Amino acid sequence: RIEGADTFFIEADTPCGATLRVALTHACSGASSHEETVVCEHATLRYVVGRNAEIRWNDGRVEQIPLTEFDPLQENYLEYFRYLAGESPRPATTLADCRPFVALNNLAHVSAETIAPFPTTLLSAVRDDKDQKDYFDVAGLARMQEAFLLRGTWPGAEWGRSPGKVVTSGDIGSFHDIVRRMAKTAVA
Repeated sequence: RIEGADTFFIEADTPCGATLRVALTHACSGASSHEETVVCEHATLRYVVGRNAEIRWNDGRVEQIPLTEFDPLQENYLEYFRYLAGESPRPATTLADCRPFVALNNLAHVSAETIAPFPTTLLSAVRDDKDQKDYFDVAGLARMQEAFLLRGTWPGAEWGRSPGKVVTSGDIGSFHDIVRRMAKTAVA
């Protein structure tokens, strides 16, 4: 049983009219990836952390940008150590920088109002002998993430799950009550 919110599908509309979609999970086995795609008026930019970046122009041109190996956790620590040593004027990320992400995370909980389990038919236990860890894998999750990110197709409709209610920044005040209800439900 997965006892916390380990998978999120979030769609947010910004005041300027742009749509942001985020799909992230810890319910997977094997290597993980971190990809970002930005769809613009004249091109689509795709960035795969530590691998490559590309610009796909609407006229058919494609620009490939090779990247060097990149470990985000290691680089974050190194940047913070540079700040502590006085080599950098500020840390790479401050608490103030994190506020929009924290607010989005809180609003995702408010919108969902509950932690919805995956159908047990999609779950399988996977043992990673190298790391000596046990994982749950959700069948088809990568496909669900891609369909959501590219087309806005919410996962779970076939299981009777709704995408959650539409919320605004004015709803953030109910975050603590909703999380308390989630915690009570998870314990029961």
